Amino acid sequence: MGWFAFNYGQMTAQRDHLAMQLNQYHQAPAKKVPAKPAVAPLSQEQKLRQKAMEDSIRMAKTAEAVKLAESSDEESASAEKAKQTEAKAKAEAKEKAKDKAEEKATSKIASSQYDKDARVRTGAYRIVGVAQTVTVGAGQTLEQISTRYLGSGMECYVEALNGTSTIKAGQKIKIPKLELKKKKK
Repeated sequence: MGWFAFNYGQMTAQRDHLAMQLNQYHQAPAKKVPAKPAVAPLSQEQKLRQKAMEDSIRMAKTAEAVKLAESSDEESASAEKAKQTEAKAKAEAKEKAKDKAEEKATSKIASSQYDKDARVRTGAYRIVGVAQTVTVGAGQTLEQISTRYLGSGMECYVEALNGTSTIKAGQKIKIPKLELKKKKK
């Protein structure tokens, strides 16, 4: 029942409002609109000329807008490309610097790990990593393997990296990656 009462109230309010607007409309004095001067009707040819003029003006404005948009797009695109290349160069420089710092830190840690062996510590080379892994063949010795991959007299580096001086056939051995130590002045 409440819903019907609400709708009835809404409808009566709307009716009263419309009645008030209608009374205001009838009471308002009619404004006199000045008469437009009568324009002689244009001939078909004149209409076509006028339309052609309007079209050419519109086309010229559109062409100018397109040219402005293209030039601003090209300028903004070139500026954007310059910013992107500059940002890439900065990022690459940061990465390279970071990689160098990490490499130095790891090489110092790795080489200090092997400096416990007096032969490596006093030698001319520093162990910076693992160059490759080799499987020991039957009858091969550590001296033969180190001579083949590193040169004569380099067994100490292979021993320091692998932690042993005895090897067996079928065993995997790491060949160290060496770097010449810098001379101290």
